Amino acid sequence: MIFFDHFRMTSPSSGEAYDKLADLGLQQGVYNEGLLLVPDLSTSKQILAGWQPLLGDATVLATTAFGDIFFWSSQFEAVFFLEVQRGQSTFVTRNLDFLFNDFLLKPEIHEDVLRESTAAKLFNKLGALNVNECLVAEPWLRHGGNGSIDTYTRGSLVVYSNLVATDVLSSMKQD
Repeated sequence: MIFFDHFRMTSPSSGEAYDKLADLGLQQGVYNEGLLLVPDLSTSKQILAGWQPLLGDATVLATTAFGDIFFWSSQFEAVFFLEVQRGQSTFVTRNLDFLFNDFLLKPEIHEDVLRESTAAKLFNKLGALNVNECLVAEPWLRHGGNGSIDTYTRGSLVVYSNLVATDVLSSMKQD
């Protein structure tokens, strides 16, 4: 699998693997110090619990260091990318092999989507991420934060994702 030429597991996690990822030979855990997390099935459900009114029955395939989410939509039989702070999802592909062995390997995706250079600076400052952690800007970008390096801290991916989902859904109700 070409994915493993670019991503190495730095912290494994236990739990039931999502069968579509297991079929590809992917194991759940932290890759490249936290640049990417492949969660176990139980954690996937927890990460997306707050997003269910918007995303329906979805499964997290991977998350970025900044808590953004690549997910599989059963309804559309496709992979989408959820920019958590914006509360917007974008179609990526219908092919999981393409996601992991092509899309995620492109240099422009590393910079524009995974934000690799910013993540590397934050890993140097805050250390590598553990399983189910992400980098959180305080204040959040959607609340006027500027996303500068000194505003980030490490936080729980599950808590962060669900708090932002609540905020996104609340703002939608107000519109």
